[in-house]
Amino acid sequence: MFNFASLKIYKNNEIMKAFKFLAMMIAVLAMSVNFSSCNNGDEPEEIIKEDETGIVGTWMESGNNWSTTFVFSKDGTGSMTEVETTSQGHSQKTTLLFTYVYTENDNRLKLYIDGSNTVENYTCRITGNTMMLDQGNTTYILKRV
Repeated sequence: MFNFASLKIYKNNEIMKAFKFLAMMIAVLAMSVNFSSCNNGDEPEEIIKEDETGIVGTWMESGNNWSTTFVFSKDGTGSMTEVETTSQGHSQKTTLLFTYVYTENDNRLKLYIDGSNTVENYTCRITGNTMMLDQGNTTYILKRV
């Protein structure tokens, strides 16, 4: 004769094995999620490259039909390029090459224009990625590009 009690124990034993296996998988999953982490906050949010600090770099100001771009190199040379577009769509581009001296502690910038005796003096203020150059009636508000 067939013993139904042993069948019931066998089924319970299989259910317990499946339950233990499922519980073990949930525990492994929980631990793997627990051990992975996000940023610990020790590193700065934005890493600033050495050539992106101070005046060195490319700075631009633009409007509807014009743009002015200053490029300041580490070696003390640079360029200023102005581009104007006429209503007919023609562009006129003017580039001046210069050497510069920037005194950060008193916000002074001197541009020595190549090929002439012209020296342009500016008051220069840099805040983050914005540079403001003041020269009498002319003010440039440039963004780092």
